[in-house]
Amino acid sequence: MALLQARWLALGVTLATVACGGDEGSTGAGPGGRTDGGADTGAEGGAPLAGEPIVVTHPTQPMVVDVRLPVVDGAAVVATVPADPGARVAPLPGAPAGEAWFRVRGLEPATDLAIELVVSRAGESTTRTASFRTLDPLPGYVASFPVAVTGAHHEGLILFDYSSSRVDDSGLYVIETNGKTRFYLPHASSLSVTPPIPQVPAGLSMREDGTILFNQDYALLALDELGAEILRVDAAENRWFHHESVALPGGDQIALAHEFREVQYPGEPTPRYLTGDRVVRVDAGGAVVWEWSSFDHLPTDRIRSGYETTIAHPVTARAGHDWTHGNAMAYDPGADAIVVSFRHLDWLTAIDAATGAVRWNLGEGGDFALAPGDSWFFHQHSPELQPDGSWLLYDNGNGNPGVPPTSWRSRAVRLELDEAANRADVVWELVSPFVSPVAGDANRLPSGHYLVTDSYVVTSLQSLGDASAAVREVDPATGDEPWRLVLPKNRFIYRCSPVDRLPGEPSPG
Repeated sequence: MALLQARWLALGVTLATVACGGDEGSTGAGPGGRTDGGADTGAEGGAPLAGEPIVVTHPTQPMVVDVRLPVVDGAAVVATVPADPGARVAPLPGAPAGEAWFRVRGLEPATDLAIELVVSRAGESTTRTASFRTLDPLPGYVASFPVAVTGAHHEGLILFDYSSSRVDDSGLYVIETNGKTRFYLPHASSLSVTPPIPQVPAGLSMREDGTILFNQDYALLALDELGAEILRVDAAENRWFHHESVALPGGDQIALAHEFREVQYPGEPTPRYLTGDRVVRVDAGGAVVWEWSSFDHLPTDRIRSGYETTIAHPVTARAGHDWTHGNAMAYDPGADAIVVSFRHLDWLTAIDAATGAVRWNLGEGGDFALAPGDSWFFHQHSPELQPDGSWLLYDNGNGNPGVPPTSWRSRAVRLELDEAANRADVVWELVSPFVSPVAGDANRLPSGHYLVTDSYVVTSLQSLGDASAAVREVDPATGDEPWRLVLPKNRFIYRCSPVDRLPGEPSPG
């Protein structure tokens, strides 16, 4: 089966086309689930057809269906969902000779729909309509989210985790910027541990093949769109995955992991027990191929706000001072460097991916001098490399020793680095009238606007139980916010980013 195209009609109706030849294909794509026959509403005597369409549903993912249509060799098939322009139809690899297979994504659960199939061959064509009802939604499903629109904004898809403040009901979502849900997969934690935040699906991203990569319950995971585990790397001694994972070019992944170690400080009678971080690189099969330890490369005498908190060893329950608190990573392909956000050091640290050497530490007391009038970030999250080489991040602002806690404010901030001169310049910032003390994200949109996630906005640091989350688009030139995702109280989003496809769809590149 040769795949010819998958595109959008000018009218906004999803379109996918396949041409079926005589080559034998794999039949390994056949999924389980309910099967419905299609209703025939097409022309009589359809020469290109060899049978009637069949719709296959998936109990683990009601927002996805497959359509199979027996056809005569050489026939071309166009598939659309006329009633739902936002649904996405694509040819499904693996069809045997004489069949056209399609996958339809982004459907609303518990809804009556129809897929129209136009089959053409040698100047003759016929139409069939496969009518079906999607399965009931999975537990916790939210059909749409409220949005506030005040101007021209990004129109596309965004990917995020979503849970209550208890983080025991986590789910993965992709929504359109009109608020409509196009993908949902529940994935709650199976652990009851503190701190709770690493147990959400943390560091959520899509790999090039369309699978979803994240850390949860101390494991590194990749799931397909139906919820099946494609990759799982479980925790080991001094390798307890948390917060972040990043797909590298070529198929490897890097992930953050807790590491526990005793450290002897000068003049103290007994060692201190610390929680640091490892950067772990695994190959496509899940084998560990490289590791880097903060204990071996960063100064353990750098003690900042947050060190006084502890993280319990998941097996022994021994409490270690939360020394580094790594919470995010990014990969710089030009420098072949891994940049890690160490929240409790108030540093971004660039690590040479080949040698493990620290290239620089960015932050107060690091390797760069800040331009006069600019201010450093504190307890930051989510560094993102920009096309011009600058760094965008979410500055939580708490832990700033230079101002009283009542004056702490969060911001999105972009910094340009001059490594030769060891100088850092704040070239843009958006200071909020509040503090979001944990999590947070900032991403660049295709338009040049920024998508800012305030994960845990509190009215005061004494009322952490009364929090809210918001996602907002910001025009960096004016500070205007033309789009905003408004969430109810006590809801939590750890990470939110724009995407150009739904899970299961491979990267067009």
